[in-house]
Amino acid sequence: MLSALAVAALVSVVSSAGSSPPRQEPTGANVCTVPTIVDEYKLEKVFRPVEYTEYETCLDVSKGFRCPVVKKGGRYGYENKLVKVEKYVKACCQGYYQTKDNLCKPCSPGLWGPSCQRKCECDNGANCDPETGSCICPAGFEGIKCEKECDPDRYGPNCTEKCLCQNGGRCDPNGKCLCLDGFAGEFCLRKCDEGKFGANCKFECHCENGATCDAVNGRCICAAGFREKCDEGFHGMNCSEPCDCLNNNKCDPVTGKCLCVGWMGEKCERGCPKGFYGPMCSKKCDLCNGISWTDSNAACDPISGACKCERGYKGTDCKQRVCEEDMYGQDCSKQCTCVMENTESCAPDTGYCRCKPGYAGDSCERICSKLFWGRDCANKCECDYNVTSECEPTSGRCVCLPGRTGAKCADDCPDGFFGLDCAFKCRCGENGVCDKRDGSCKCKNGFHGALCTVSCPAGHFGESCAACQCRNAAGCDPVTGWTGAKCDTPCAAGTYGPHCAIACRCKNGGECDRFTGEYCKLGRFGFGCGETCGNCTLDGNMSECDAKTGACLKCPVGRSGANCRHSCEDGKWGEGCSQKCTCADGHK
Repeated sequence: MLSALAVAALVSVVSSAGSSPPRQEPTGANVCTVPTIVDEYKLEKVFRPVEYTEYETCLDVSKGFRCPVVKKGGRYGYENKLVKVEKYVKACCQGYYQTKDNLCKPCSPGLWGPSCQRKCECDNGANCDPETGSCICPAGFEGIKCEKECDPDRYGPNCTEKCLCQNGGRCDPNGKCLCLDGFAGEFCLRKCDEGKFGANCKFECHCENGATCDAVNGRCICAAGFREKCDEGFHGMNCSEPCDCLNNNKCDPVTGKCLCVGWMGEKCERGCPKGFYGPMCSKKCDLCNGISWTDSNAACDPISGACKCERGYKGTDCKQRVCEEDMYGQDCSKQCTCVMENTESCAPDTGYCRCKPGYAGDSCERICSKLFWGRDCANKCECDYNVTSECEPTSGRCVCLPGRTGAKCADDCPDGFFGLDCAFKCRCGENGVCDKRDGSCKCKNGFHGALCTVSCPAGHFGESCAACQCRNAAGCDPVTGWTGAKCDTPCAAGTYGPHCAIACRCKNGGECDRFTGEYCKLGRFGFGCGETCGNCTLDGNMSECDAKTGACLKCPVGRSGANCRHSCEDGKWGEGCSQKCTCADGHK
């Protein structure tokens, strides 16, 4: 007999040996604990019957008084059996499926159930609940499979809304009233005005001689004294001439001229171009929910102007796709191959990718090169590539290099601005020129520094403030560096300053300093040497005073002070009272 411990060990070995590698459980959100049935090998105790022969004492002499007797018996053993066991495991919740990286993602449109393995069975483009599979009907439909259109007096998802249209009008799936001929308005309450008829009173009557027009079909109701026009297809005297208009168009009953509706040409032989309808294609189709007919997924009915949706679209404005955005085909089962972020739309009938401006390729996978722009890269850029970096792929706008501007980047930045889009203001002073590409300052001669605000130092000149080569300690012109051949000729009498270009302003015969212009004759001072020195006399002669202040430069012996007005102090004597007396006590 095997022990219980040995049996348990054997069950474990057999179970692991006979099963596939364990499935990894999902992680993250939308993970549920669910019961599941798994196959598992298990050792079970079984009885194996056997037959055996024993010899018993008998009276048969021929058998030596030992007769064989067949007996039934058996023994117990263990057998490895495959059994079904219920276990609880972690799995993606209903309406989700497990990805390769063990995350739970929602079912794709059209699928539902555990691991999204069931296909929705809904009609009319309806999707289903990813958990229960019940159909979620779009506006205008109801039923278990959304197979039934709303009754005339109902609309909306599952037909839950009541239609408010009057006079026989019915609601579209979104509740907009579709009026019978002869009525118009939001709720079809308004009858057509006189002279109008048909759907939403769009059409004009062509009755003559005071006849009134039937608001429903446009038929003329003749006034007294007139008869109806010729039967359809005839014109002229006694209505005897047949009309020769094509495509079921009528003719004028008097002249026979073709009255084309939805067609054009002398005999109505040409159809209306897209976006036009009505008599001789003279009317432009209304906007379809704000979108022009040429850009919408619809064709304008050439006779009535009503919206006729192209394959794959539905709704009164033809904007509602039959399939989901990334699906196409008759049953919406095919996956669009478009790169959706670059795509305006995937055609629900063919899967054709309509690219956004700036992209091209069967799947809109390619961005326009720098030479082209627009939808499918069909437009050629008109930029000057000597002065631009690229053409903007969606609008064709030229993206200029720094320092350039204009529609084609053909213009320099305005003065005072630089950089990309000329967005930065130059900071160079009046003595610098701003580089329109990077804003760096190029200094004029005689200036330097990052913003050209620093003059060249003394003894330097020119664009790079080079050292001057002048003699006699002369400075050089900071701009040109020249003040004379070698600055070795003194100014002529009566002139002073740089280049000796300034005339002296001295009066009373004074001569000026050739450097400062401030040189007065003996005894004179002040502006233009117009002032007389004070008491600056020496031996009866006028002495020198400061040419600017008038202070005496040298006083007579025994005098002192700015104007030599003071006698020497006691104990002092001599020129400028600078000597000290050496007299005996009591003497001066």
